[in-house]
Amino acid sequence: MINELFLFSHNYRLSRTQVRLLKTIASLGEEGIAKASGLRKLSEQYNVNLTILKSYLNKKGPLTVRGKRFSGHESNMVTPEMLTKIASLGALGVAKAGGLTGISEQFNVNLSTLKTYLDKNGALTVRGCRRACKGLWTKRDQ
Repeated sequence: MINELFLFSHNYRLSRTQVRLLKTIASLGEEGIAKASGLRKLSEQYNVNLTILKSYLNKKGPLTVRGKRFSGHESNMVTPEMLTKIASLGALGVAKAGGLTGISEQFNVNLSTLKTYLDKNGALTVRGCRRACKGLWTKRDQ
């Protein structure tokens, strides 16, 4: 099966075939992916770029927030309240939640968007501080 999962812009919609392929690989689950020797082998088998596949699927198989969004589910916007709550967890709380990846899934927000506002320990970046302080938003943040 030849697939056309290339670099996507944020406004790109996956074709039905591509969504089916993602769901097929996701349905394998952790055991199925392990039997297939991991995502690397699956990417070769389905002729899909590994980096792109990893942006839509977790290592264990379930769809990431981005993968869910392209298959029709809506993700949440990052809010100042959400940033404050995550920052209050501290490094230990973020680690217990599975890192920023776990936090993004818990809050159903895009991981790359979350990374612009928080560092890997859950501390606010400069842009995150602006976003968390409602009166200091820039036009780009709104």
